[in-house]
Order: sequence, then C-alpha cells, then structure tokens
Amino acid sequence: MTVIKYSMKTSLRTFHQDIDGIPREIEEKAAELGLETTGPHTWVYFGANGDIDNPFVLDITVPVKEAKGDGGKFRFEELPEFDCIVTEHKGPWSDLEKVYRQFVPEILKSGNQMSGFSREVYHVVDLENQENCVTEIQIGID
Repeated sequence: MTVIKYSMKTSLRTFHQDIDGIPREIEEKAAELGLETTGPHTWVYFGANGDIDNPFVLDITVPVKEAKGDGGKFRFEELPEFDCIVTEHKGPWSDLEKVYRQFVPEILKSGNQMSGFSREVYHVVDLENQENCVTEIQIGID
C-alpha cells in the first residue's frame, strides 16, 4: 500500500501535543498534490510498549493511489504486509488503552510473541461523537 506519511518520535505522555494538526496537514498536502486517497488514516507504531514515558516512532499515514510530487515534510512509502492479530474497537479513542490492556495479554496467552510493530486503522472518524468511531488494531507478531 502506497502512503504519504509523517514520521515522528513521541511517547504516550507527549503524544497528543506532538501530533497537533499533522493528520489535517497530510490531507491538505495530498489534496494540494492532487493525490487520490485510497483508504483511511493508518497510524504505525514502532516500539510502543505501554509505558507512558517510553519513546517510540509513530508514522501517521494516508493511503494514496500513487506517489507523485514534492511532499515537503511528508514522505511517500510502501507499507509492507506483516503478520498480525487484529481486533476492532467501536467507540471513543479514550477507551483504546482499555482495549490494548485486554488484547495484549490474550495475544501473549495464545503463545504469540509481539514484534513491537502495530497499526491503528481509523475506519470511522467522528470527532463530534466518538461513540461512532471504528478503529482496527493490528498487533504485529513474530
């Protein structure tokens, strides 16, 4: 999947202030370049482990039909396929922590080892009523 992305180092503690405006800016850049978006925002986490002070890399991405033009501070990349276990969360993003706290132990209990790589795919985004949000969580496994 080809994406336009912004990559940053962050932590769960500083996450919200660090991402300020970036998703909107990516959409604006895609529109400016005349890119056809082909799917929902997908956020890719490298090394996030639940510790609020642990630094990790976050890629905020939007799938596009093709990479073209000068992305400026945004880059084009091919997101690779990966082995993962998937769950879906319906409701506010503030509940995602609870979902992870239930989902991760289930993965480990089943004998899988986590790879340190995960994705969140935002299928339905409703900023005014987050009860309507639908987020797919993909936890990478080795």
